[in-house]
Amino acid sequence: MNRWSSVIALALSSVVLAPVSGFATTPPESRIAPVLSASPTILAPGLTTGVLACVSNENAGSTTVTMQSGDKFKITVDAAGASITAIDPLTVTSPTLTAADFTVARKVAMNRVMITYTAASPKVFAYSDTLCVRISLLAVNTVSTFGITFDGPNDERYEPALPTFVLASIVNLPAGPAGPAGPAGPTGTAGATGPAGAAGPQGTQGVAGPQGPEGPAGAAGATGAQGPAGPEGPQGAAGATGPQGVQGLQGDQGPAGPTGPQGNAGAAGPAGVAFQGEWLPATAYVANDLVTHNGQAWLATTESQSVEPTPVATEWALFAAKGDPGPGGSDGAAGATGPQGPAGPQGSSGATGPQGVQGPQGPQGPQGAQGPQGPQGTSGATGSEGPAGPQGPAGPTGGGDLTTVVLGSDLISTTKTFGDATGLSFYAEANKTYYIEFAVVFQTASTGTGIKLGVNGPALPVSVAGGFIIPTTMSGNFVTNFRAYDAGSASGNVDTINADMLALGRCIFRNGPNAGAFTLRFASEENLRLVRLRPGSVVRYRELD
Repeated sequence: MNRWSSVIALALSSVVLAPVSGFATTPPESRIAPVLSASPTILAPGLTTGVLACVSNENAGSTTVTMQSGDKFKITVDAAGASITAIDPLTVTSPTLTAADFTVARKVAMNRVMITYTAASPKVFAYSDTLCVRISLLAVNTVSTFGITFDGPNDERYEPALPTFVLASIVNLPAGPAGPAGPAGPTGTAGATGPAGAAGPQGTQGVAGPQGPEGPAGAAGATGAQGPAGPEGPQGAAGATGPQGVQGLQGDQGPAGPTGPQGNAGAAGPAGVAFQGEWLPATAYVANDLVTHNGQAWLATTESQSVEPTPVATEWALFAAKGDPGPGGSDGAAGATGPQGPAGPQGSSGATGPQGVQGPQGPQGPQGAQGPQGPQGTSGATGSEGPAGPQGPAGPTGGGDLTTVVLGSDLISTTKTFGDATGLSFYAEANKTYYIEFAVVFQTASTGTGIKLGVNGPALPVSVAGGFIIPTTMSGNFVTNFRAYDAGSASGNVDTINADMLALGRCIFRNGPNAGAFTLRFASEENLRLVRLRPGSVVRYRELD
């Protein structure tokens, strides 16, 4: 049995069936919905990495259901990919639960971590409460992919655990270019002072001088004036330094302060991964170019052209393997197609003449030299929109390299409300125009659930215009366009759950008078339906003026 067969079998064995005797007393909308997240999920071959595994309740309607003594959460690592060498103490984020309510055990033979609720009295495991344990994983010395499975308590108080497993990869990654220095965060409050160390030993007493003979008593004289201070005696030898005192406890995290000013750009680092989209035979590639081909990601090891990425091609190295499809869920009923909205009013025609008839698409010409930028002309009134012409071939990239931002760990959403894709953002300066590309790897936990993608940025932008192409099957796509913040539409049903799919997008963003973060945003199509952004998703941008 190969590794993926064992992972799939282990994932299927983790499916929890409801008891058949009696009836559940907790309605589904009130049950605890345990969700596992793990970060990072990219490990270096042969090295030990600390992976933070967190279990949280993602059901906002779960407000009264309590944990009972003996409730267990199991986190199991596929030993073919990595071994658990150590675990740190549990940390708990909750207004009611504490770390003392749980025990954490490492099961060496099963390569598993067990979190058990052991408090004598029941307590509420509320929405967004989190249990986290840092697990030290020693990766095998080969590039591969392995699973981290997750099981929750088999009880009617709980929804089945999601996801049943998380994929992790062992990858040799080249160093990317150093990004510009981010703004300096505020200094956190000082931690509590540790106890004082023991006092050092007393220095040696100097030798006393000899006692002079006592003279005869003289008549008492008048008190004389204060004499000058005598010279300071020599410094005694310093005593030996006492031992170091015990390290004080870590102070609480200080509240986040306002964002500091933009730091100076750091020096450019070595060339990093450059995402080039789908592999094309006619395109010339260089080392560190990243392409997709047959559902997998490949990294160029040297210059090549017309060399197809395969396991036997030395010009390419497998960057991310195609995941096996998970078990199919039941198909939900298809919703009715909504009516077409009315067209908005057409702006008045400006000085521009009427649109001519679209001519046939000419062949791609060679790229000309970059000319100097002309002065900014005054904007004329918008003319009427002509018919759309055919899609021309992609032109060569000009105006400099794109800066790339890469997502390092999974991001999860179970709500229809847009939220930031933390880590996929950049600092946009005031009154600047940017060209932006998106390559977003995502999964959904239900075939009836799509994903929404959008953007957000500084207040009062001049304009924001773009769109996304979101796959729903291996041959079908959903296209959504936007002209405002948080304006993307959900993609609709997908054909396979928990399978990596690649959404692509582009945007032209003209910022107004306010500088700040421009970030990718995402959400689920339905509340309480999980969607996930995967590591390796990228945002690439370039300032145009």
